[in-house]
Amino acid sequence: MTALRRMTGAVFALALGLGVGATGMTAAFAAVPAAEPGTMSGASVSKTGWWWKAKDPSATPSELGPVTDAAPPPPPPRNVPEDTLPVAANAGEPDKLSAIEFSFDAEPGALVSSFQLALREAEEPGANIASDAEETSVVACAVTEVFWTDGEAASWPARPDYDDAVCQEGVRSKNGIWTFDLTSFAAEWLATEQRASGAIVLVEDVDEPTSFQVVFDGPARDGVGTSFASTPGTGSGTSGFGGSGEPDIDVSSGASGAGSVPPASGGVPSANSVGMDAVPQAAGAPTPAAQAQDQPPQPQAAGQQPFLIAPSAVESIPAGVWVLAPLMLGVAYLMMLALGPAGEPNAHLARRGVSKALERLRSSGTKTTASTEGVR
Repeated sequence: MTALRRMTGAVFALALGLGVGATGMTAAFAAVPAAEPGTMSGASVSKTGWWWKAKDPSATPSELGPVTDAAPPPPPPRNVPEDTLPVAANAGEPDKLSAIEFSFDAEPGALVSSFQLALREAEEPGANIASDAEETSVVACAVTEVFWTDGEAASWPARPDYDDAVCQEGVRSKNGIWTFDLTSFAAEWLATEQRASGAIVLVEDVDEPTSFQVVFDGPARDGVGTSFASTPGTGSGTSGFGGSGEPDIDVSSGASGAGSVPPASGGVPSANSVGMDAVPQAAGAPTPAAQAQDQPPQPQAAGQQPFLIAPSAVESIPAGVWVLAPLMLGVAYLMMLALGPAGEPNAHLARRGVSKALERLRSSGTKTTASTEGVR
């Protein structure tokens, strides 16, 4: 019964954990709303334009071209309404191309978590041709030009340059809403630390002989929607850090925005930590020591004690003492050997040299007195 109760408790705890995890994931996704046409969240459209392959003078043979350059360009196609953004392919080749530029409600250096784009197909009859076909594909590619000129049905050579190596494919819903995930593009744009904007082109991505046309409602027709989310990065705040994420250094005073930071223990102070005095002096420039000699002494403040350096006791010893010290130590050592620890002559040394001769005389004198007393 106890085992069954434990198993039931474990299953309940596991189910509760999975429920909490699922709720947390749902809340995380719900924090970033899905992009809807006509709603701008975190990013706005600052410029749009589209270009038409029919306005490519280089593709027209010279014998079929206009007699003079003053000939008017062909009018926009009738199946592309005003204030729309068309994308078309003709036998696997691009025929119409559109571009959108965004401005973000974030500072350069922000950390991008999501950027979604939603586009709605125009409802005019004949505008969309095979837009719902299985082989139809529209991709968004990042524009590589900082500035490009907008227009409608503009000249094909004037279209903005873009990188077709990495593009994001759009996903079409059954009601004609296309969604593009541009998170990676926005992260790259804001990571440049220079601008909080970016642009894309909408272009076909099909092979020959596929042909189609998709016409999106522009911002003026509430056909564009954005959903952008980000968090401030280290370079977008005002906590003493600049755009590169490094501390703001005041070179003139040698202190950072948060105050002067002393060098680590045992280290060498850098030029930023000690100011411009750490920079080597230029050739011919007066050194700090020379400048100090030229300046008059500064008066001591009231109550301030001068900083004095005590002379070393070793430096005050005369030079002659250093010469006699080894000799005196040698004599003392010899006296210690001669007298012994008790200050008396050493027994081993007493029987050598003059001491040995005196001992013989003393012994012979004792024996002579003893013999004389015997005779008497």
